[in-house]
Amino acid sequence: AYFVRAKGVNSLQIAPQDWCAPGIGPVQNENERLENSDLNKWMKTLSSKRVTVFQELEQMQLLFPEKYKVLKEKQVDSFAAVALMEGDSLVGYIGIENPRRNLDNTTMLQSFSYFMQNEISKRSMQEHQKFMENHDMMTELLNWQGYSQACACMQPDVLSSLGIVAAEINQLHSINQE
Repeated sequence: AYFVRAKGVNSLQIAPQDWCAPGIGPVQNENERLENSDLNKWMKTLSSKRVTVFQELEQMQLLFPEKYKVLKEKQVDSFAAVALMEGDSLVGYIGIENPRRNLDNTTMLQSFSYFMQNEISKRSMQEHQKFMENHDMMTELLNWQGYSQACACMQPDVLSSLGIVAAEINQLHSINQE
């Protein structure tokens, strides 16, 4: 099994999370080999169906010929994927090659995707909060705390030529809204 993260509308990237049975090597970024049309179709299918199961890989051949070819080269016989959504946007999917049983019941996959989605959302919010600690919300420029930390990391000779302009503008919020 592996986790694939969506990087924009036409791009998928294998994330470093990769779980393999003994004797099976890690997944390379197979999505780089897919044509844009096949990749778009794959992503749309995952977005709409949420869970896609191919008990026999040949079922995939007509729908997604490029993905079928990549998986066939890896000697995959069956394949399951569950979408990871954030709102209406596909943020990635969990791919399972050669699942052994219970392909008819996808409740476990859907439950797992729910927990993965929550973890992805939580980490995204944490990253945003960490960024906002040192940046202005409106401009995303360094705030005073970020500036102080940047100065603390610099060599003293660099600071001798550093200048800063600070201004306090009354009613700046109402000016920016105009």
